[in-house]
Parts: sequence; structure tokens; C-alpha cells
Amino acid sequence: MGNIAGMLKAAPPEVTPLQRELNRTGTLLGLIVVAIAVVMIATIVIIEDVRGLTALIDVLILGVAYRGDVRETAFTSARLLKKALSQREISVYADDPLFSSDELHAMGYTPLTPETEDQIDAIILQANHQAYQTLDFKRFPNCRVVLDGRQAFAREKIEALGIEYIEIGDGKLLEATKSHQDASNMPSLVQEEGVCD
Repeated sequence: MGNIAGMLKAAPPEVTPLQRELNRTGTLLGLIVVAIAVVMIATIVIIEDVRGLTALIDVLILGVAYRGDVRETAFTSARLLKKALSQREISVYADDPLFSSDELHAMGYTPLTPETEDQIDAIILQANHQAYQTLDFKRFPNCRVVLDGRQAFAREKIEALGIEYIEIGDGKLLEATKSHQDASNMPSLVQEEGVCD
């Protein structure tokens, strides 16, 4: 009995299949978030024909929860997205109907307020809460692009307002880049990340 107990204690702890899958998923989500940030910036640059990122860009993240209609932030990509954008000196606001403004502040986000709605240049849907299905995009008169990370919004509704609509996997960034006359002037951030390849 003592030998068996000793062998059990001497055995190295193994990573469970669930832990391996969570680690893999976390890494994948992190890479996707960085790609989303790059796509977002590149889209604004292309649409506005900006020659760099000197123009002030304000981005709204819709949903800081891990997934729609679930009050859980443990595996959310919103934190990584905020960090990636903030490192590029982009102002980031957040909205989530499941959390109060005080809770968003406590998590490190700048909550969206009615006073800041007209400053928003771009919107990223990160968590598909049911409440966002009735979101009035007219509240954001200066919004130039919506990146739908959950393929949840109606393209026609957003484009009817003169807002560029991009959903993950629709190929519109590549198409816009190829048709853009002066793609070589895009910021090195986009070129380094290989978004235009």
C-alpha cells in the first residue's frame, strides 16, 4: 500500500483534456481578438482614406460578457480587444446591458454614455446579447463602420445608414484593400499583421 501511495505522489500532474481545450481555445480567442482590432483599424483607414492613424478614433465594444445573454466574463475576448486597441492609442468605450456603468468601470472599461455616442467612429459586436437586436444605430451619427463579430446584425439595416458593415469571414476587407488605389500607404500595423495578404 505504501509503495502505491508513493508512486501516486511521485507521478507528475497531468493536464486534463478539458484544461488542454481551454488553453487552446483561450489562445485562439486571443489571436482572433488581435485580428479583429487590426481589421477594424484597417477598415477605418481604407474607408476614410486616412494616411495614418493620426485621426482620433473612438471604438465602442458591444458586450463585455463571454457570450450573449450570459453574465460571465471569465473567457471574454473584450479585455484583449480593449488592450489591443488601447495600445494603438484608440479610445475604447464599452456597453453591456448585463453590467452597470459602475461594474464596467470596475472591470477597467469606459462605459458608453449618451454624451459620448456621437464620438463613436466604429462599433465592434463582441457578445451577441438579445438587447442588441433592437439597437438603434442612428444614435451613433459619426460611426463609419460596424464589425459584426457574431454575424448577428442585418447588413441592410446598417448600410442603409451609410455605415460600412463587415462581418467576420465576409472577405470585405480584402476586397476593399485590393480595390483601394493607394493601399501601399496603409499603416505598417496592417501590413505587419498580414491582414491584406
